[in-house]
Amino acid sequence: MDLAKLVYSTAILFSVVMLSSCASNFPQDIPENYTSPNEHTFSVPYEKAWTGAVQAISEVNSIRVLDKENGLIVSDFDTVMQKSGTMLGTSMFGKTYKNRYSARLKETASGKTTVQVQSLLRMKQFAISSRESNAECLEAHLRQELFRRICDNLYRDSAKCLGLFPDYNNTAVSLPPTPAVIPEEASHPDLDPMWKMEIDVKELQKALADAGYNPGPIDGLMGKKTRAALTRFQKDNNLEPTGLLDEATMIALEI
Repeated sequence: MDLAKLVYSTAILFSVVMLSSCASNFPQDIPENYTSPNEHTFSVPYEKAWTGAVQAISEVNSIRVLDKENGLIVSDFDTVMQKSGTMLGTSMFGKTYKNRYSARLKETASGKTTVQVQSLLRMKQFAISSRESNAECLEAHLRQELFRRICDNLYRDSAKCLGLFPDYNNTAVSLPPTPAVIPEEASHPDLDPMWKMEIDVKELQKALADAGYNPGPIDGLMGKKTRAALTRFQKDNNLEPTGLLDEATMIALEI
């Protein structure tokens, strides 16, 4: 009987020690000081952001609450998985971690949507039935991972999303820097500055033509016909009709 008590006490002590460090507690070796933002504004309309967020959450957890009118998505608790696809926990002490996501979406401007994400972690372990786990670094990792999934669904650009939401083990990864000075001949005043080096006017003209908007000759020149076609497309798709190619318009044109 005394031996049984000793084993029980040792298990409790070991559990407390294991919970004291994020790096030693989780197989991913997440740094204890790792953190990530809990909100991000995407340059996409609310409808597109909602679809992308629902898809991202449903890919990892089943959804319990889906309230589009109030912009709320809440998942069920589900077992946290390692990147290798195995259960996160130690079989010796029967320890598992379960996580619930909640996301709140709000249209903050024309063609822009702010997404807030929360991760709630719970732990089940031998001698401890169930309790919330004070593991902010793992919650930060899960939150960042979900933002990256949402971003991938919206932009279909893994490199860009990894640059926007780098994880603890790839914080050095970033998007290629934009040149400080853009040569005059390479600059298009009718394109939003952030996209000047990522798309040429021919791509825009082809996309407009495919969408049924006549941009005139596919010649790589931003003339009156191309600008007029772009403005009509923006109006028809509830985008700000600036006649300039911005992020929201690129996404709508799928370029």
